[in-house]
Amino acid sequence: MLLAPVFDEFVAYLDLELNRSRQTLSAYQSDFRQFVQCLGETRREASVEAVDRQAVRAYIAWLRQRGLSPTSVCRRVASLRSFWRYVRDAGITERDPFVRVSVPKRAKHLPVCLSAEEAEVLLRAAGQQASVLRAFRDTAALTTLVFAGLRRAELLGLRLRDVDLREGTLRVEHGKGDRTRLVPLSARPLSALRDWLELRPECDHGFVFTSNDRRRLAPKGLAGLLRRALSRAGLNRPGTTAHSLRHTCATLLLRGGCDLHSVQRVLGHRDPATTAIYLSLTLADLRRSVARHPLAAEGVHGSPLPLAAAVKVNAEGRDTLVPHEFGDGFEVVPVQQKLRREVVA
Repeated sequence: MLLAPVFDEFVAYLDLELNRSRQTLSAYQSDFRQFVQCLGETRREASVEAVDRQAVRAYIAWLRQRGLSPTSVCRRVASLRSFWRYVRDAGITERDPFVRVSVPKRAKHLPVCLSAEEAEVLLRAAGQQASVLRAFRDTAALTTLVFAGLRRAELLGLRLRDVDLREGTLRVEHGKGDRTRLVPLSARPLSALRDWLELRPECDHGFVFTSNDRRRLAPKGLAGLLRRALSRAGLNRPGTTAHSLRHTCATLLLRGGCDLHSVQRVLGHRDPATTAIYLSLTLADLRRSVARHPLAAEGVHGSPLPLAAAVKVNAEGRDTLVPHEFGDGFEVVPVQQKLRREVVA
């Protein structure tokens, strides 16, 4: 049996039964086309019977040869696994060619995000250009990303009817998983959007953000305006994309004291574990957090201790607290070790 008609049924199932978004369907279709191309180049028929473990392993090697990252390879293999699960559930075959197939190990890395100072410089740079129209548009787009944490597709898909300036909210429709959410806006993004909408030219579409020729702003257009703003701001941060500003929003919200559940709702995450990645702190954050330990600023018996001074040997003469050499806190050391140090009382 040929794969193509079965895959068409699979896409219809994702669309009609599971209500997957257009972006998700497009990604599955792209992955399937690549797999069929690989089958052809490795002289295999694009049929259910021809897909075996060797074909899957050949596909993984084929993807790696084209320079795809381990994360991209894993995503494409996961896409095919889902398709094959549908094939098996439909009773077309009982074989599972993905059993005992190893995929490249994903590199673990924290998402790229800007500090509060860098984000501020970026937003100011967005408005520093000769074209007033571009300045207001770019400022509104980047400010919305930084403050509302939208995905790229969600920002580009915003329609005029989704912006409620009176209530100060954005209605995000057809988000990931085709979910809809309401995102509140603070004064700054609200002001930036209001300024842009007052200048936005008349167009034959209802999307909020437009290109220079009054068409709907495309992903390449958004990438371009971000790249130019980064250049004007003097921010040399490789890997900074529109999605990095979503990461920036989440990180700044958490550092500002927002609880994890609220950040999850703003970002539109279904699984709290997805939001929890932003709890990863920098070394400086960790040091500041450790310095807030109750014993970091108080003695063993609760008496306050100046951070710049050493602590005398305690009454028992066993251990003492001295300033930590790599931070603002104190550490407990044996008294003999303490006496060997040069400590200014």
